Amino acid sequence: MNTSNTSNTHGRPPDLPEKSHDEPKQEALATEHEENLTFTMTHNPNKRLFPPLSPDRRAALKQSIVEHGVNTPAIVDEDGGVVDGFERVSICQELGQDCPTIQRTFAGKWEKMEVALDQNCARRQLGRQQKHELIRACLLRDPTISDNGLASKIGGVSKNKVKEVRDELIAACLIDNVEKRRGADGKRYPAKRVVVNTAKEVEAVSKIIRDLPDSCNGKLIDVTTASRRARAHHRREIRQGQVIQPLPDDAIKLYHCPFQKLEKTANIAANSAHLLLTDIVYGKAFLGELAELAPLAQRILVDKGLFVTYCGQYDLDEVLAILGRSLTYRWVAASVWSSGANRIFPLNLRSNWKPIVIFSKGDWRERSRWGDLFHSKREKDWHDWQQSLADAESLVEHFSRPGDLVVDPCAGSFTNAVACRNLSRRFFGCDKDEQAVLKGQARLAAGNAFTSQPTNNNPELSNPRHSCPK
Repeated sequence: MNTSNTSNTHGRPPDLPEKSHDEPKQEALATEHEENLTFTMTHNPNKRLFPPLSPDRRAALKQSIVEHGVNTPAIVDEDGGVVDGFERVSICQELGQDCPTIQRTFAGKWEKMEVALDQNCARRQLGRQQKHELIRACLLRDPTISDNGLASKIGGVSKNKVKEVRDELIAACLIDNVEKRRGADGKRYPAKRVVVNTAKEVEAVSKIIRDLPDSCNGKLIDVTTASRRARAHHRREIRQGQVIQPLPDDAIKLYHCPFQKLEKTANIAANSAHLLLTDIVYGKAFLGELAELAPLAQRILVDKGLFVTYCGQYDLDEVLAILGRSLTYRWVAASVWSSGANRIFPLNLRSNWKPIVIFSKGDWRERSRWGDLFHSKREKDWHDWQQSLADAESLVEHFSRPGDLVVDPCAGSFTNAVACRNLSRRFFGCDKDEQAVLKGQARLAAGNAFTSQPTNNNPELSNPRHSCPK
């Protein structure tokens, strides 16, 4: 049986003791025509790719399961080995109850790994060292996956980083240097090969082989040809904004001030920002300030730069009108979630989406195709009005390039700062709520900015509507 599970809100557990299989018992899932098997499943610590949840988040998950049950079934293989949902299985065993489970077939270990990556990478925010260990675990499990394919699945890392880890494992004789690699599309591609004759050539090729284009797959070329093609491919990637360069230490800056003072406080030059990405305060009380924010965007954005913001539905018409005085309207995208609908009592409505309005400074046309629906789970760990990191990373990746300056004048939880840090964009952002800025600093410091979970017990904001929330 082959099933697709598009939502996974839980993580990986601490190691579970080995247990023998019980006889499976079947029950129908209410929303799927799939077989739901509930039985004692085995767990091998070496099979776990992702780190376990922190004690606080695991306790919250356990409480949710006690109160509401398991929302997303675990996924197991033909023999009952857990592939996804270790945390849910562990908690259900502790509670002495069955865990809803989907059992399916897999073509091999590589497909199990890719299911785990697909279910977790979009929602788990990992630190740099954790991503390093994840790359290492994936390559140990399946060295045939290509550097670019693994980097795209994990997200926030470059193919060069995967190549670096692969070289370490090959040097340690932990994996083979395979001739054919499997790309992100599941197909296997021949490895790139260069003829070298001296130790000096080996050193030179080790610096350029990662920059060879896919057109070199399966070909045997000399060092001179490899150098020429690598330089041309590298220049092409830079033009297309695909090369991730290391960020300087001062690339991410957080300020405690109202947005009206950000331009002067941060010394933002005119025509220097490529993207203004934010989540404005909702309601008519902020419309007067929005009339000040639009001219700020007009001043600091480069030609063809973008102003992108979440906004509420109630005052959408007025928001569009105010921004349209200084900028050019382009589109309205939507952030969509499946649970936790907003209740709009005057309209007797349950709303599961939020507009994302897109304006430009002058002419604009996106260089690559993009979609206007952003599906994500709701995140409120750092701020009552926080938006999801997955949304932020998608917007930053679509509408800017590595090294670009992104500005957030209503930063709140500073989710956009985390996204820019993960994707090698420079970031200037502010909020007039001091506690929000302190939390943002703590969030960036925790796990080298790849975390979405608070690591301290800062007090709740007394009146978040009076800040610039996210």
